[in-house]
Amino acid sequence: MPRIGLVIPVLNNFDQAIDLIYSAKTQHELKIYIQPQYRHQVPLAAAWNRGIKNAIADGCDYIIVSNDDVLFAPFSIDDAIYFIDSDKMNLDLLGFRDVSPTYDDPFMITFAEPGDTFQPDNTIGGAVYRDDLFSCFVIKNNFFDKFGTFDENFDPAWWEDTDMLYRIKLLGGEVFPSPVPFYPLKASDD
Repeated sequence: MPRIGLVIPVLNNFDQAIDLIYSAKTQHELKIYIQPQYRHQVPLAAAWNRGIKNAIADGCDYIIVSNDDVLFAPFSIDDAIYFIDSDKMNLDLLGFRDVSPTYDDPFMITFAEPGDTFQPDNTIGGAVYRDDLFSCFVIKNNFFDKFGTFDENFDPAWWEDTDMLYRIKLLGGEVFPSPVPFYPLKASDD
């Protein structure tokens, strides 16, 4: 059974981080890695790197990195692992899909069922765009070996994700915006 690490950088969203942890359901072993940014303002990329490295050191096979203001459907984590582990797709990074237009009440996603129809929010003309993948994404434990760490020179945040997408593309990796739903509460900039 795979081990999954869930990396959550927390700046000031303690209540929503707790809601995120509550919504993180899986049949696999799950370990939570809170990356406090509230004590010392560190670049977001540094929090991601530290959490990912801790998860790898603990033997996690897959690492989900999520903003602290996200909610999962009960099947989101297991579906994400299924998709990124699919031999047919050969993925290096899988971005979760923002389905916030589906619900008036964000917490309704925690009652979603497989097969529910979602309204995606990360589309332009019906095509999912890849620059909106980093609110919540999953990688395999060999990701840093293949692509290196996120660039911590982007301080406090912004562009570390675009930089990594470019690196993945240059090195022949594969990124995919998945059908796996999540609901961003959009409060991490408060």
